[in-house]
Amino acid sequence: MEAKIKNIVVLVLVFAAISTTTLWLITPDKGGKTTVIAGSGNTLLGSIKTGPPETDNQDTAMTHNSADATESAVVLGRGEVESAAATEEVNQQARDAAAHLALGIDFYKRDDLQNSLSHFQEALRLEPGNSTAQQLIAKVSREAKVEDRFNNKEGTHFNVKYEGGESDVPGHVVAIILEEAYQKVGSDLGFYPDDSITTILYSAEQFMDVTRAPAWSGGIYDGKIRIPVGGLRERTEVLEKVIFHEYAHAVVHRMGGGRVPVWLNEGIAQYEDGRNEGRDDLFRYLASAEKLVPLKYLEGSFMGLNQNQAIVAYGEGLSAVKYIMDEYGMGMLTRLVSSYKDGKGSEAAIKDTFQMTYKEFQESWIRNLKKRYGS
Repeated sequence: MEAKIKNIVVLVLVFAAISTTTLWLITPDKGGKTTVIAGSGNTLLGSIKTGPPETDNQDTAMTHNSADATESAVVLGRGEVESAAATEEVNQQARDAAAHLALGIDFYKRDDLQNSLSHFQEALRLEPGNSTAQQLIAKVSREAKVEDRFNNKEGTHFNVKYEGGESDVPGHVVAIILEEAYQKVGSDLGFYPDDSITTILYSAEQFMDVTRAPAWSGGIYDGKIRIPVGGLRERTEVLEKVIFHEYAHAVVHRMGGGRVPVWLNEGIAQYEDGRNEGRDDLFRYLASAEKLVPLKYLEGSFMGLNQNQAIVAYGEGLSAVKYIMDEYGMGMLTRLVSSYKDGKGSEAAIKDTFQMTYKEFQESWIRNLKKRYGS
């Protein structure tokens, strides 16, 4: 049970996209040079609460050393027994709540939002102060309100949900591009998911209501690909980039067991969506900075960043991935990603892959960046 509860915590962290991030922003100084300034933003939504680990609760026994034990000792002993019984009842409720959270997440992954919501609500009934259940109820309620009336277009590799009739253009266009992404990204990274990936198409307003994404977001992968398509009537280059980008996230998530740091994940997604090309101005901008953000500060969610900060964070991720590709090749990149699935942190994963420390890797990447793009 304890292991299962720990797994629930991990699932919820991914499911609710909760993270703590140090914000950074490149700004020009009076001399025209650029530097990176650390901000004080914090995107932590709150601690995750689940039921406590299962313990071996033993009956409380009162041992009297003499027949003339005082009345106060008897009263105290009775209180301890009653307290232990109450604690056991609370522990059982917490374990039951955790079990309902697990079932709710299982139903959610199967795209059964109503059953998912029912289990989350039962978890909250059993444990009224469970903030995890509260967050999941809010999230799934938003999705169900919009998506229950959507159509499904089921394919071999994708389940596309969208609003409109069977002949609706966005559903068909996106389904075609997704299959192209499946082949291209799979060929590059040497990985083809064996499960069906749900992709949901929203209007711009629906996307913001459901995801609570920042204004600069063009799509999200949170276990499902979510894209605002608006009044799409034909294939566009922007749509292709968004789909390739979000699908790459789905692949990296599976390759790395959901543990890949965001800078690496976003760098790969940009590399796969084609934004590696024509970014020399951005790379020169980064190369001119007196300091860059340590990658260890870019391991958590970018969701709390404003647009300028996001440009820097995404740019560093892309630059670092481009450095790996140019200097070591795709084989080493995929080896690094797979290292995270084994439970390694970034320090160990980078050490095992490149035979250098995390700090040495960053220094090598920055030297390469300044050599290639510095003035």
